[in-house]
This record gives sequence, structure tokens and C-alpha cells, in this order.
Amino acid sequence: ALPHRPLAPPVALFSVDFQHEDPNSVSLTHRTLVQIESSGTVHAVVLWWEADLDAAGRIVLSTAVDACRGNLARDVHWGQAFQLVEDVDEDGTSVPFVVAANEWVSVVVHLAPALDELQVSLERAAPPQT
Repeated sequence: ALPHRPLAPPVALFSVDFQHEDPNSVSLTHRTLVQIESSGTVHAVVLWWEADLDAAGRIVLSTAVDACRGNLARDVHWGQAFQLVEDVDEDGTSVPFVVAANEWVSVVVHLAPALDELQVSLERAAPPQT
């Protein structure tokens, strides 16, 4: 694993129930509000997946960083994915995506129609309405 420092907690970006949902009906765009916990520069969003293999969710196959550390399957094939991110200043120039603790961002996921590719971006967001 690469050295890293999470700036926000892990959150589910979307889920699909392959047993009960038609994959063709899955929304291709998902937005998730996330509150930043630590100030810093966001270099990338790290992604992994979890599959519940039984209805009760007791048997889980996961590629999360801590769930598969030292696991042969992760070392050989499965692991995390990451999407590099950047911000844009008022002139349209790419700049680092710097965040402050307690700031809110929206993680936007765009899925390809075949559900075999995705792209992730970050947008600055207002706090959720209470």
C-alpha cells in the first residue's frame, strides 16, 4: 500500500443489488456529499468494492485497504482503484484541490453504460440542509 492520509471517512458512493435489480436500470450518475475531517490537499479518491455473498451480509468479499492487507488475491489481481483529482481556479487553470476540515464536497461518479468503467470527480458543495 502507498503511504496515505485519509482526509474524509470512507463512504458508499453507490450500490447495486444484482439479485433484485436490472443492471440496465442503474443510474449512471451518482453524487454523494462528504464532510472533510482533516485539512489538506486531495490528490486522489481511492475506490474499492464490497460484495455481500449472502442475504444477511455476513459473508463479504472486499477490496478495501484494511480488509485485504497481505491477501494474495489483492496482491496478484484485486485491489483499490484511484482517480486523480484537481481543482480549477477562476481562470480555468488546474490547481491542487485543497480542503479544510469540516468543509463539504460532492463526490460525483459517472458510470459507463456497460457499467464496466467509471470516472470520479470532486465538487465543492454546501452543507446539507438540516
